[in-house]
Amino acid sequence: MSGKPKKINQDNLNIICSHIGLINTDLELAMRISGSTNRQQKSNFVNVHNILKKGLEDIKEDNYDIVLIDCPPSFNISTRNALVASDYYIVPIKLDYLSTLGLDELDRHIKELESDYNSNVDECERYMNLQLIGVICNMVSRKGNGLIGEEQNYINNLNRSNFLTFKSMIRENKTSHASAPKDGIPVIMKKASGLTYKGVKKELENLVDEFIERVGL
Repeated sequence: MSGKPKKINQDNLNIICSHIGLINTDLELAMRISGSTNRQQKSNFVNVHNILKKGLEDIKEDNYDIVLIDCPPSFNISTRNALVASDYYIVPIKLDYLSTLGLDELDRHIKELESDYNSNVDECERYMNLQLIGVICNMVSRKGNGLIGEEQNYINNLNRSNFLTFKSMIRENKTSHASAPKDGIPVIMKKASGLTYKGVKKELENLVDEFIERVGL
């Protein structure tokens, strides 16, 4: 189901929400990949991973400047559909051991998907050419104008790695973020006051500005 966000007047924004009824989607899609011949398997592989891309191609380009796809934290077929349909991708992480450890693994999976997909596509103009535009540090713990010591160590490690990190970071704030799904209003569009909310909103605005600059909009 798609439509305008609830309770706000914003003509240039549409949201398509997920639904619990899609819980078996990945299993159903995985069953479509098999085929009796190598040629059929290659065709099925491309068709299954192209579903979202074909759907987006039906949308008129002059209707939207950008389409943002929020993926689940797993490398399932739904996530792979989103990657195949995209020009860029962003990785949000928490500044902890397991999240930062998973960056290399995610990078390897995406490169394997790109290789597998392109090897099954017949026309080179349909190749995946996905570009990572950065890692966003999410749910950070603020300490004054900086981070707590442990999180700062992970930031330092990221800066020494091959992953480009967004300068903008999003703090953990359950008051502002937890109510957004229930209210149907993006956090950045809520009408709220208070220094904490203003800080959260400013972080989101800075992130948007940095994102726009990186993709060249």
